[in-house]
Amino acid sequence: MQIKISNFCLIILLTLFSLELKSQVNETFSGINFNETGIWAGDINNFTKNNLSQGQLNAPGAGTSYFSTPLSWEDSYEFSFWVKMNFAPSKSNRLGIYLQNENSDLNTGNGLFLSIGEDGSNDGVKLNYGSLTSSIPIAEAGNGQFADIVEGWFKGSVTQGHLKIDFQKTDLSIINIYDGARPDEFILGQPTHFGFWMTYTVTRKEEFYFDDIIIKKIEADTKGPVVENVLATSLNTLVLNFDEAVENSGLINKSNYEIRNASNELLTIQSINVQGQSITITTSEALNVNPNTIKISNLQDLLGNIMVPQSIEFSYTIAETAGQFDILINELLPDPSPVIGLPNSEFIELYNSTAKTFKLSDYKLQKSTTLYPLPNVNFLPGAYLIIVPNSDLALWSAYSNVFGLSSFPSLNNEGTTISLINGAQNLIHSVTYDLNSYKDAIKKDGGWSLEHTLKEGVCDGLDVFRASTDVSGGTPGRANTNATISENALKVINVVLSSNQSIEVCLSKTVDFSDPSNGLAFQGVNTPGFTILYSTPITACFQIQFDEPLVDGTWYKINIGPQITNCIGKKIAIDTTIGFGQGFATPEVGEVIVNEILFNPPTGGFDFVEFYNKSDKIFDLNGLIIANTLGNKTSLINKTTFIQPGEYLVFCQDPTWLKNNYNVKFPNSIQQMLIPSFNDDEGNVTLWNGDIMIDSFRYNAKMHSVFLKDDEGISLERISEDVLSTLNSNWQSAATDIGGATPTYKNSQSRTIKVSDKILSKEEDHFSPNQDGYLDQFIVQYHLDKPGYVLRWRVFDAQGRPIKTDNTGVLTGADGFVTWDGSTDDNSRALPGIFIIEFQFSHNDGSSKKEKISCVLTYPK
Repeated sequence: MQIKISNFCLIILLTLFSLELKSQVNETFSGINFNETGIWAGDINNFTKNNLSQGQLNAPGAGTSYFSTPLSWEDSYEFSFWVKMNFAPSKSNRLGIYLQNENSDLNTGNGLFLSIGEDGSNDGVKLNYGSLTSSIPIAEAGNGQFADIVEGWFKGSVTQGHLKIDFQKTDLSIINIYDGARPDEFILGQPTHFGFWMTYTVTRKEEFYFDDIIIKKIEADTKGPVVENVLATSLNTLVLNFDEAVENSGLINKSNYEIRNASNELLTIQSINVQGQSITITTSEALNVNPNTIKISNLQDLLGNIMVPQSIEFSYTIAETAGQFDILINELLPDPSPVIGLPNSEFIELYNSTAKTFKLSDYKLQKSTTLYPLPNVNFLPGAYLIIVPNSDLALWSAYSNVFGLSSFPSLNNEGTTISLINGAQNLIHSVTYDLNSYKDAIKKDGGWSLEHTLKEGVCDGLDVFRASTDVSGGTPGRANTNATISENALKVINVVLSSNQSIEVCLSKTVDFSDPSNGLAFQGVNTPGFTILYSTPITACFQIQFDEPLVDGTWYKINIGPQITNCIGKKIAIDTTIGFGQGFATPEVGEVIVNEILFNPPTGGFDFVEFYNKSDKIFDLNGLIIANTLGNKTSLINKTTFIQPGEYLVFCQDPTWLKNNYNVKFPNSIQQMLIPSFNDDEGNVTLWNGDIMIDSFRYNAKMHSVFLKDDEGISLERISEDVLSTLNSNWQSAATDIGGATPTYKNSQSRTIKVSDKILSKEEDHFSPNQDGYLDQFIVQYHLDKPGYVLRWRVFDAQGRPIKTDNTGVLTGADGFVTWDGSTDDNSRALPGIFIIEFQFSHNDGSSKKEKISCVLTYPK
């Protein structure tokens, strides 16, 4: 039988198919489930939506997975999507991004796709055509730049026969993948499939992330300019701000404006002055306080789009007087280079936090003792004003409310204090920043602004800033990305020896030294007499000047408390002691040791590394270097940093996060510092004094207890301070019962290893590996007649069956120890019972020893 399909039926079938075909994609994973939009097909059950509203691979084991959607590409389309591969890509763990594939199942068929993860340390990104098993490379870029964690945005467009594909890294630098004629393989106007395919090992089955997948038609700009606001700054002056750059000849043509007062009298325009996207109009006759009207017409943008005529009412408002914190220094760009997305220009953003209107020329910026006059403009309620050097005004033509200063307070890259004062030199607001204020190792190198992070808490001193998270590098003229509410306690965050007769102290909040009680809150214990010095009475940082020089090698103390008046007159409780001195040495090899490291923090968290001073001396770590030698990453300790005998000192990028997520017993023992990044799989932490290695520890994720369901957020702790850092058996996962880490205090897995005259010895007969921090490992000490033996050991159960074998062949010293965590060769838990551990020591001189020791494994209820 032959089946004939009429033309009418064929049209119906094609119509139905086209209804299923997606011409655009907009996926932000903002719903409840991964496929809330319903557009994806494929291995959907292997993906999830995580707490950050991102798509994330969540496969049950090693394998391949994909998700795809129908898509018909057209000319004048643009696309962007964010991806993250939280590991170094490889042939076993790689990603394919199909711009087009002929089949919905991305495991089959031919298509045009991007691939990451084939060339190891030389990994780049490739544009290919073909299938997973056979493809032809079209373009390749970024070789060597995709050999570590991959994170960023793929962006591109197809327009008028041209294809452009870029990869924008998290530092916003651009890798161009393809920029040329659209390849013949890129098909327009035909049904294809877009999606993501990945292959992965069991350790990477949750390490692929996706977000903000946008494919849409490029909309042409057809709108003319719009006046966003009109501001009367005096009875004869008004300022107009446009939403975009306007063609200049029309902008200065007086006939394009008509200004009338409340009596409908036409006012004469005397002059028009252009400043970026703003103009200042001066009139011969005076405006009314009551509503005036301005009509604007015949203006066009730089593309020739003509504006819709506007008629705007405005009033001349009599300015009020700003009180303390009514105007805030809200955002700064000290180091505009390299350019991320902002103009290559320093700026200071002011924010009116009140419902009042202020005359800005009544106030001045202050840096040190120099004053900088501000422009004569009305500062409206809730408004943002951008202050820049006059010479940079042209760079800000795309922004509104930008004002230039002929004398601008240069913003030092390393840090300074900027204040805002009124005509009587009363302080309105003051902020202090330094490189640590960015709280980001990459962003501190330039191109990113510092944003005021607090809706409340204007007294929060050095804690008030954080690097912007906006993709352009900052938010001048609009709300900051980092606004939160501060609940931080008052604490000392920095003490620096500035001379042999003075120290500089920085608190976490600004305080008011015009209150005499604040000076009385500082009581020296064994110090010479002193005076507190400051450039402005409301400050977070100040100097303590002593009457006599400090003596080398003497440890001085100053008690602070019981309370201090903060910058808005509130009494804040504080009870702390600052210690300082000069002439202290740096540690020798092994005197300060690596004691704990968190290298795989929870999402949104930060690595930390802890050092322990095992000597009886006070050391100054200033000038020492913390390094990750596997990644060739280093961080210099560039300020006076004391470590007392028996003290645990922690370095972390964000101490506040650390204190909020772990039990921190001694907060003052955390140093805020941009430490090297430590990979989740393996790495190294080394403390250097010049070319002298003080201590070093090489870690890998396999050193964690095999009984942990997830090692994220769990630190590795040193067991014994007297045993070398290089011995893997000297490290163990922190107890989960105490929160997974012990920053600033004794490790949960710390044990005292005693040397015996027996070849094998043990402190305890039993152990219970339940991660509660008490006898989680069975420890066997060995004492040999000489170093240089190779050690291998096996564990037998009560029936004599081997259940655990360690054939790694550890080269021993004369003394050392071995730990067994209760695991078997298949990484399961051994059953409770009695076990025998057999040790085989073999020396290259032919001598050998075989010894046995018993233990009892229990699991307390």
